[in-house]
Amino acid sequence: MKNYYEILEVAKNASPEVIEKAYKALIKKYHPDLQPAEKKHEAENKVKLINEAYDVLSNAEKKSEYDKELNQIEFEKIVAEQKKIKKQQENNTYSNKNYQSQEQNNVSSQIYHQVNKAYNDAYNDAYNEALRNMGYEVRYQKTFKEHLKSIFAVICAIFFVIILCIILWHIPFIKNYLLNLYNNNEFIKLPVDIVHNIFTNFVSLFKK
Repeated sequence: MKNYYEILEVAKNASPEVIEKAYKALIKKYHPDLQPAEKKHEAENKVKLINEAYDVLSNAEKKSEYDKELNQIEFEKIVAEQKKIKKQQENNTYSNKNYQSQEQNNVSSQIYHQVNKAYNDAYNDAYNEALRNMGYEVRYQKTFKEHLKSIFAVICAIFFVIILCIILWHIPFIKNYLLNLYNNNEFIKLPVDIVHNIFTNFVSLFKK
């Protein structure tokens, strides 16, 4: 399938104005009358392709149908490439296992796994980026380890805020300012009292 975006030398998300501007520039560049005699035939074929590409990309309905077909073909290519690479990885893993059983080389095994992981990460990033460029939404499912990291980050943030509040509370002018703000503002006093009561009840449970 011809890639009309490459023929017009524009991006897939190019606006109609950009497509038209690129079309006019290419038509002028490859016009047969402006080419040497030996390149006229080649220029004529190039102009035909340019006109064909512009006819599709300048028409909203044709462009929509073309984009669907192009995205499907590109997606199938990515899937096929992924299967090919996965098969190669399986073959490499099998070869590596045989090598380990014969040589028992732990250092080589560690290097292999590190290189293999880096290769897989790089491929997955490229694969996901290709899907995003085609308009697909890529979602990630967090692992248990990633959830633990997130929880730990939240706990650290809360701990940091508590420590900061304690430090600020021991600075006289800040303490006086906060007390005045609490006493003179009902919108602040109410939620603070609620949090204080919850914390007091929570602490009393442990004391019992």
